[in-house]
Amino acid sequence: MDFIVGGMPALFLDRRLAFESNEEKMPPGFAADKHPRTAVGLRPNGTWVFVVVDGRQPTLSVGMSLRELSTLLLSLDCVDALNLDGGGSSTLYYQGSIANSPSDTTKERPVSDAIVISRK
Repeated sequence: MDFIVGGMPALFLDRRLAFESNEEKMPPGFAADKHPRTAVGLRPNGTWVFVVVDGRQPTLSVGMSLRELSTLLLSLDCVDALNLDGGGSSTLYYQGSIANSPSDTTKERPVSDAIVISRK
């Protein structure tokens, strides 16, 4: 994750929870409350895992806390993981269309950056 910027906090490093030591620096409820989330993890073999969690839509998804997101990424065999921009910015665009249900009423939110994965 040496080249990813704009993420906060590191969820865990070497499978050890890391975000808890910085909770007092986060806005109230940011870590413990359930929100839409976006995260990236790294497996031991170097494979990247990208996760987008919907939320704020009670009939679809309420979101995840940072602990729940960490547990999910650990279950996907990640050794390191980083929380990225979430909330209404959590959108997964895959093969020409939105693959999740963004929480903003307008669905897509304009953002200043994105992670793009493409074939060489």
